[in-house]
Amino acid sequence: MFSGCVYQSQTVRLPNAAAPTKPIRSISVADGGVLAEAIGFELAANYEFDLVAAGGDAMIEVTWEAGYDGKPETVFAELIDAQSAAVVGAVRWHNSGGGAKGSALDRRSRKDITAAAAEIAYELIYELPQFWQRR
Repeated sequence: MFSGCVYQSQTVRLPNAAAPTKPIRSISVADGGVLAEAIGFELAANYEFDLVAAGGDAMIEVTWEAGYDGKPETVFAELIDAQSAAVVGAVRWHNSGGGAKGSALDRRSRKDITAAAAEIAYELIYELPQFWQRR
């Protein structure tokens, strides 16, 4: 029998994001490695943004730390308007877990890069006016 507690991943949309200068249709990955690329792919696949190598309407910048298992532990992601350089979306995310670090319960509850990218991508564009126009 297992005992312990599990906590869900935590996502916080950061307030005071600027409005984009124009609707964002294309996004490039500025920095953040494999997790930033995964977020970009998620935006392209599920939210109809074009993922471009450079020169997009907005850029994704991601700073993250891997946990003991190589999965994302803490993530800070920003969507930056390419024309004004203003932050139009920002998210702070923390992975889930449970029980003692490294326990079977903890390993099962932690999200990998793909799952983290899906959560972060949705929250990153949640405040964009065009996101709600598409729904």
